[in-house]
Amino acid sequence: MGDDGSSTWDLVTGTASLVYDNQLFIIGDIGSSRLNDAWCSPDWSTWSLVTGTAAWSGRSDHTSVVYNNQMFAMGGNGGSLKCINVWSLSDGATWAWASSTAGWCGRSGHTSVVYDNQMFDVSPKLNTTISTNSMSYEAPII
Repeated sequence: MGDDGSSTWDLVTGTASLVYDNQLFIIGDIGSSRLNDAWCSPDWSTWSLVTGTAAWSGRSDHTSVVYNNQMFAMGGNGGSLKCINVWSLSDGATWAWASSTAGWCGRSGHTSVVYDNQMFDVSPKLNTTISTNSMSYEAPII
C-alpha cells in the first residue's frame, strides 16, 4: 500500500496475511520503512486501511494466523531487533498484547500454523544473524 495511506500498491514485502471474517488482511510491511498498518479487502481489488498505526511496533517478516476467532500477529523484524511479542485482535483495528514474551527467542522469516486447536510457530531463524538448517516449533504459543 502507499505509505501515504492511499490504496495504491507500492512494492510490498515482508507482510503477513490471513483471511478473517471473509476478508483478506495484509498486516505490516517493510515499504520505505517498517510499518504497523493493516489493510483489508473483501474482493482482492478494493482495499481499505483498517489502521495505519497499530499498537505494535513497525515490523516485517512476521507471521499471522487465525485462532479462536481472533487474528494473531507474532514475531518479525523490528529493525535492530527481532520481535518476540504476540498481538491479537478481533476487529482488525484494536490490537491487544497477547504476550510480551512468547516463550521463544525473537525471530523473523518464520511461519505459523494452527493444528489440533493449538498455535505453532515454525522457525529456521533465531535471534542471530545466522540461519540454521534445522526447524523448531513452539506450542502452544499462548
